[in-house]
Amino acid sequence: MTARGTPRPAVEYVIEPEVCARYLLADLSDDERAFVEAWLLEDDELFEVIVAAEHDLIDEYLDGVLTAEGLERFEGLLDRSDGLARRVEFSRALRSFVSRPRGRRPDASH
Repeated sequence: MTARGTPRPAVEYVIEPEVCARYLLADLSDDERAFVEAWLLEDDELFEVIVAAEHDLIDEYLDGVLTAEGLERFEGLLDRSDGLARRVEFSRALRSFVSRPRGRRPDASH
Protein backbone atom coordinates (compact mmCIF):
# COMPACT_ATOMS: atom_id res chain seq x y z
CA MET A 1 0.00 0.00 0.00
CA THR A 2 1.11 3.53 -0.68
CA ALA A 3 1.04 6.39 1.81
CA ARG A 4 -2.42 7.32 0.53
CA GLY A 5 -3.73 3.78 1.08
CA THR A 6 -3.97 2.84 -2.56
CA PRO A 7 -2.61 -0.55 -3.58
CA ARG A 8 0.90 -0.64 -5.00
CA PRO A 9 1.15 -1.67 -8.62
CA ALA A 10 2.08 -5.29 -9.27
CA VAL A 11 5.31 -4.07 -10.87
CA GLU A 12 7.68 -2.30 -8.49
CA TYR A 13 9.65 0.58 -9.92
CA VAL A 14 12.99 1.70 -8.59
CA ILE A 15 14.34 5.17 -9.13
CA GLU A 16 18.11 5.11 -9.34
CA PRO A 17 20.07 7.55 -7.15
CA GLU A 18 21.36 9.26 -10.32
CA VAL A 19 17.76 10.04 -11.35
CA CYS A 20 17.08 11.45 -7.88
CA ALA A 21 20.13 13.70 -8.18
CA ARG A 22 19.04 14.79 -11.65
CA TYR A 23 15.57 15.52 -10.25
CA LEU A 24 17.07 17.72 -7.53
CA LEU A 25 19.30 19.49 -10.06
CA ALA A 26 16.31 20.10 -12.40
CA ASP A 27 18.01 18.01 -15.08
CA LEU A 28 15.06 15.79 -16.06
CA SER A 29 12.68 16.12 -18.98
CA ASP A 30 9.23 17.46 -18.18
CA ASP A 31 7.78 13.94 -18.46
CA GLU A 32 10.43 12.44 -16.17
CA ARG A 33 9.93 15.24 -13.62
CA ALA A 34 6.15 14.77 -13.69
CA PHE A 35 6.59 11.02 -13.15
CA VAL A 36 8.87 11.53 -10.14
CA GLU A 37 6.60 14.18 -8.64
CA ALA A 38 3.49 12.02 -9.05
CA TRP A 39 5.35 9.14 -7.43
CA LEU A 40 6.49 11.38 -4.57
CA LEU A 41 2.85 12.12 -3.76
CA GLU A 42 2.14 8.40 -3.45
CA ASP A 43 5.25 6.91 -1.86
CA ASP A 44 6.86 8.08 1.37
CA GLU A 45 9.86 5.83 0.74
CA LEU A 46 10.73 7.76 -2.41
CA PHE A 47 10.85 10.96 -0.36
CA GLU A 48 13.52 9.33 1.82
CA VAL A 49 15.47 8.35 -1.31
CA ILE A 50 15.29 11.96 -2.53
CA VAL A 51 16.51 13.24 0.86
CA ALA A 52 19.43 10.79 0.75
CA ALA A 53 20.25 11.94 -2.79
CA GLU A 54 20.31 15.54 -1.56
CA HIS A 55 22.75 14.58 1.20
CA ASP A 56 24.94 12.89 -1.41
CA LEU A 57 24.84 16.00 -3.62
CA ILE A 58 25.86 18.17 -0.67
CA ASP A 59 28.78 15.83 0.06
CA GLU A 60 29.82 15.84 -3.61
CA TYR A 61 29.62 19.65 -3.65
CA LEU A 62 31.75 19.97 -0.52
CA ASP A 63 34.19 17.35 -1.83
CA GLY A 64 34.51 19.27 -5.11
CA VAL A 65 33.60 16.29 -7.27
CA LEU A 66 30.51 17.57 -9.10
CA THR A 67 30.82 17.93 -12.85
CA ALA A 68 31.02 21.47 -14.20
CA GLU A 69 27.35 21.29 -15.22
CA GLY A 70 26.36 19.72 -11.89
CA LEU A 71 28.24 22.41 -10.00
CA GLU A 72 26.53 25.17 -11.98
CA ARG A 73 23.10 23.65 -11.36
CA PHE A 74 23.81 23.04 -7.66
CA GLU A 75 25.05 26.58 -7.09
CA GLY A 76 21.94 27.87 -8.86
CA LEU A 77 19.86 25.89 -6.39
CA LEU A 78 21.89 27.32 -3.52
CA ASP A 79 21.10 30.83 -4.72
CA ARG A 80 17.37 30.05 -4.78
CA SER A 81 17.02 27.92 -1.64
CA ASP A 82 17.85 29.26 1.79
CA GLY A 83 17.06 25.83 3.25
CA LEU A 84 19.59 24.10 1.03
CA ALA A 85 22.17 26.78 1.79
CA ARG A 86 21.64 26.19 5.52
CA ARG A 87 22.03 22.43 5.08
CA VAL A 88 25.27 22.95 3.13
CA GLU A 89 26.63 25.28 5.82
CA PHE A 90 25.66 22.79 8.54
CA SER A 91 27.46 20.00 6.67
CA ARG A 92 30.51 22.21 6.18
CA ALA A 93 30.58 23.12 9.90
CA LEU A 94 30.09 19.48 10.92
CA ARG A 95 32.96 18.40 8.68
CA SER A 96 35.17 21.09 10.20
CA PHE A 97 34.25 20.05 13.73
CA VAL A 98 34.80 16.35 13.08
CA SER A 99 38.15 16.92 11.39
CA ARG A 100 39.50 19.07 14.25
CA PRO A 101 42.19 17.36 16.36
CA ARG A 102 40.84 15.78 19.52
CA GLY A 103 41.34 17.63 22.76
CA ARG A 104 41.10 21.01 21.08
CA ARG A 105 38.11 22.95 22.35
CA PRO A 106 36.13 25.31 20.18
CA ASP A 107 36.73 29.00 20.74
CA ALA A 108 34.01 30.20 23.12
CA SER A 109 34.16 33.74 21.75
CA HIS A 110 32.17 32.76 18.60
